[in-house]
Amino acid sequence: MLANLEEWGGYCGRVAGALLTRYDLPEQAVGFFRFFAGPPPGFTGQAASVVSAGLAAGEDPQEAVRAALALHAYEIAFWDALAGGLG
Repeated sequence: MLANLEEWGGYCGRVAGALLTRYDLPEQAVGFFRFFAGPPPGFTGQAASVVSAGLAAGEDPQEAVRAALALHAYEIAFWDALAGGLG
């Protein structure tokens, strides 16, 4: 999440804006996208601490990479599902 949050948040912000302007949806209809458009306060520091603690405790860095790749694959599936619903 730490590695990809800015990209994910950017997409969410753009989708919220597009839904408001192009589809004339009310603000409450884009709450999910607004929520994820930016990180919560302190997120970056907390996430970095979790990663550091895990690595210091002997967690396998390759497992962290696999988890990041899996999360990215889920994000792609999410956006593909949204795009499929527009067509």
